[in-house]
Amino acid sequence: MIHKRQLMVFLTTLLICAALPILTIGLPAQENPEQKTDLPVQLKADSTQLGERIIVVTYFHTNKRCKSCKLIESMSHDILTKDFKDQLADGRIEWRTVNVSKSENKHFVDKYELYAQSVVISELIGGREVRWSNLDQVWQLLRKPDEFYTYIRTEVQTFLDGK
Repeated sequence: MIHKRQLMVFLTTLLICAALPILTIGLPAQENPEQKTDLPVQLKADSTQLGERIIVVTYFHTNKRCKSCKLIESMSHDILTKDFKDQLADGRIEWRTVNVSKSENKHFVDKYELYAQSVVISELIGGREVRWSNLDQVWQLLRKPDEFYTYIRTEVQTFLDGK
């Protein structure tokens, strides 16, 4: 009997964590002056030169951020800083966080088919986006760190390799 109760509590918690991002995407933004994680949505001026190719990895979030949401952001960023530090340093890869609850960023919800907090990889050539991928498996792999790591690393490397 205890096992059924534990299972129900677990499933309820999982449902709440999964539903929270969906329910908060349309809420108005509330500024938190101590949390300035959003980077400019536009590229750096020097990365828009004709023919320059960069990979942008963006974590999209809302105002409401559960532990799982913050963990996805943290793990994704850690993978980039450890495995792609040279590419980050020389500008071949850019890391961004974007709050889609802010009115100026709401268009990303439709553009990247966001249904929850997510990681999106984009390839830009000469400042124009030529392809992108929403890494929608981050939620399923969140509690499997090795698989999460492999997934993010492989997807970023695939974009870097131009495949």
